[in-house]
Amino acid sequence: MKRLVMIVCLLTAVWGAVWSEAGAQCCAGKSETCTPLFMRKWYFGANVGAGLPQHDVTPVFGGVNVGYEFVPRLYAFARAEVNTGLYEKDGERVWNSAGNLGAGLGFRLLGAKGCCGSRGVKDCLDLRAMAGSSIGNADWKQTFYDAGLEYYFRGRQFGCTPTIGLGYRYVDSRTTGLRNYGSVYMTIGFRF
Repeated sequence: MKRLVMIVCLLTAVWGAVWSEAGAQCCAGKSETCTPLFMRKWYFGANVGAGLPQHDVTPVFGGVNVGYEFVPRLYAFARAEVNTGLYEKDGERVWNSAGNLGAGLGFRLLGAKGCCGSRGVKDCLDLRAMAGSSIGNADWKQTFYDAGLEYYFRGRQFGCTPTIGLGYRYVDSRTTGLRNYGSVYMTIGFRF
């Protein structure tokens, strides 16, 4: 896990350093199309989140996204995550976890074009929907359905930007003793 975190941090630093000059030129008004095609179409992100408890289960999850914007404002993405539930059984706390894979669609409600707003920053708000399922020999076998909003901004440099999200997740549990549940959740993360 430490190795994965170090690789992600290194890639984020390199990404920001390589494209910062292109971002500065674009925001200075020298060119509106200076962003490389790769940067305009692909995105990478990671986040962690927690939901409200229901049926004695408190969900906590973290994962990574890779997305591709195939038309302006509309993109598809894939997600890999670890979903853990703190479950209270007979007065004892038990952690059940699942490795999940999913896919979804996103639509950018705000901040569709350009790399900069009036002050060099463009606020973005995305509406996202996804579905996924547990893989492998998970403690908590499940299928999930998710819809939410994600806020972030695009700045002068095309490095890492923080994100905050709010949504609703329904989990169809296939593990004996763990009921299906729906929960409002909140996430924080980064995107580049």
